[in-house]
Formats: sequence, C-alpha cells, structure tokens
Amino acid sequence: MYTFRHPDKAEWDVLLPQISALHAPGARKDIPDPQEEAQALLLMQAQEQLVGCIQYSLRGDAVRLERIALDNTQEHPLLLYHALRHLFTLLPPEILYLEDYVDKQRTHAIEVNEKLGMTAVGENADGTHLLMRAALDSVRRSLN
Repeated sequence: MYTFRHPDKAEWDVLLPQISALHAPGARKDIPDPQEEAQALLLMQAQEQLVGCIQYSLRGDAVRLERIALDNTQEHPLLLYHALRHLFTLLPPEILYLEDYVDKQRTHAIEVNEKLGMTAVGENADGTHLLMRAALDSVRRSLN
C-alpha cells in the first residue's frame, strides 16, 4: 500500500516543489533543508507518487517530529501510523521517546498525538506550541 524511503541529495530539486504542495493550511510552511545534517526526511509514497513526508531529528534519547506533510487525498491517521511504524524500525536502540511540538491552535493534531499516548510536557518560549512526549514503547503498542 505505502512505501517509505529516505531521498538522496540528487532528488531535492524535484522533491521540494512536491513537498511544498503537501503542506496543509495552518501548517508550517518552511521546507526541509537537505543540508541540515541533524535532520532526516522520510518520504511516503503510494504507487510511486509522493503522498507525505516526515522530517525528524534525533535529540538525545528522543526522536522529534520536526515537520509532517500529508497529501489531502490520503487518510491521514492511517498514513501517519504506517509511517511511524516504519520510522521506529530505523531508530537506534538508545531512542526511548517520541516528541512533537504542536501549535496550540491545531486541536486535531493535539488529539492525534494524544491517541498515540503523548502528553504535554512543556511549551515553546512564546507559549504558542506544546511539547508533547511519550515513551516509544507505549506509542508502538498504540499503533498495533
């Protein structure tokens, strides 16, 4: 149904407009930077067509979801859950937590994170985003 892969640097010129088109209204508009070493990009495809991506970074004992962009024609929770399952298989064993900063105005995103077992553990400096976090093992169980 879905396939997942990390793009190589040669694909960026083709991918950036496609990734930009995936962003939903109200979502962050900045585009992943292929030169930023601390972050990785996982592409989601359906029948060779780009349907989403997750930009993530490893931060100590946590993997942080930096950006999530999904095609509006896909069933978002299902696509996200498949992508997270795949992402978790790629993580080193020292990663114990999943983190995500969520805009407080995006109640649906907060609800999705809560369904994954994530809870608010803080917020950004200006108070506009919640830092949500959960134990990776707990999130894995919620995806099964």
